[in-house]
Amino acid sequence: KTQALRGGNDTCLRVAATPPTVMPMIKEQRTMNRKKLLTLAVTATLVLSATCLLFAQETAVHLTLAEAMKAAKERPAPECPAMAKQLHLESEVQVQAHISESGSVEEVKPLTGNAVLANAVVKAMRRWKFTPVVTDGKARKAVTEMSFSFKL
Repeated sequence: KTQALRGGNDTCLRVAATPPTVMPMIKEQRTMNRKKLLTLAVTATLVLSATCLLFAQETAVHLTLAEAMKAAKERPAPECPAMAKQLHLESEVQVQAHISESGSVEEVKPLTGNAVLANAVVKAMRRWKFTPVVTDGKARKAVTEMSFSFKL
């Protein structure tokens, strides 16, 4: 705070000292304001994230295994890798496939199973084609879980 003092021809400024008891209160208020802003920012981020997640879940239709197999037009089988044959690997591999509005596979995520065999399944699933999933007259994205067995 400043205060103008007039005395004769000179005008001088005197800085009003803040009493020492007020300084901790100002620091505490600044800290509280920062905490409030941080809380507000975190809350806004969580709300926005939840809204985006909810919107994404609403647009993707979940298909059962039977529905997915019925909708599959092209389903190339995964090839058993040479290394898996040499190691006599047997496993069931489960994957989650994300299907676009046009029926092509956008993404495949391995859920369970041997990594070598899962890679073969992911590679094959990317070549799968599905009949587009239509709800309310509009093509929708879909998600399904598929299971593949490798036995020698």
